[in-house]
Amino acid sequence: MNKTKLILINTLTITVFALVPLFGADCCSTANSAMIAKNQTAEIKETLRENKKTEIPQNGYFVYKFASKPAMGTTVLKIKVFDASGKQTNNLKITGNYGMPSMPKAHDSGEVSFQLNKKGDYLLPVNIVMPGHWQIEITIKNDTESLFSGKINVNI
Repeated sequence: MNKTKLILINTLTITVFALVPLFGADCCSTANSAMIAKNQTAEIKETLRENKKTEIPQNGYFVYKFASKPAMGTTVLKIKVFDASGKQTNNLKITGNYGMPSMPKAHDSGEVSFQLNKKGDYLLPVNIVMPGHWQIEITIKNDTESLFSGKINVNI
């Protein structure tokens, strides 16, 4: 191999190794992963608070709470939905998706439908498999459209 080709190959190799940390680190960083997760859930507008009434536009409101303090293992998220007059109702569809924003797709549940219990409460088992920041995204729909999207942050 002649000297010119060797210098060119070495220069390209050094350039590639110099650029990988600049671009490669950015594609896998926690901040960028959180940004990607945020962009995937851009419709999520509101961070929810436990035991606080949250309006469902033109459909009443809901309140959520956990059956027990979230910890490692399975905890149940319970949502009660009320119509505009304050009467509990169960005529909407609620789905949830939970995971760790810092580890997109590593522990994501995918979209899961809440199940109704005999009292008319919507229930979602949430499986917390490791300590850290977890986020539960909920979507409330009627038969034709999405009415509300929000997120619940949990730190274990």
